[in-house]
Amino acid sequence: KKKWTLSKGRLQKNEGLEKGLKRAIREEIGIEVEVIMGIGKHFYSRSKLRAVEVTYFLGKTTGSVLCLEKKTGLNEARWFTYEQVKVLDLHSDLKPMIFRTMDEVVKKYSAERAGWIRRWVQNCLKKLGSGLL
Repeated sequence: KKKWTLSKGRLQKNEGLEKGLKRAIREEIGIEVEVIMGIGKHFYSRSKLRAVEVTYFLGKTTGSVLCLEKKTGLNEARWFTYEQVKVLDLHSDLKPMIFRTMDEVVKKYSAERAGWIRRWVQNCLKKLGSGLL
């Protein structure tokens, strides 16, 4: 449909959400992920007789190379910056969930980073005051 989307997969028999997510992401784009939290659900009608529930998660990875599995029906897998995601051609039902999650992560990261910088500066000032710097 020439729009960007999030990776998805089907659960295997007796497979929990987290285990299924990790397997599906590994198979679809070739990276290992750690699940951080659920970020939303959508229901899609595949036909008049069948609806599919999709649960989306925020995760983190140390992997950087994406290897898109050929049989997914997708054309490309890429990483995007925060600014790039804001202007991507995304499916409209995903936009609010993605933007809300990105904003929450940026706020949390900024607050954590600010705390880390503040502690580092305080340590430097203590060392400077004691003549250790």
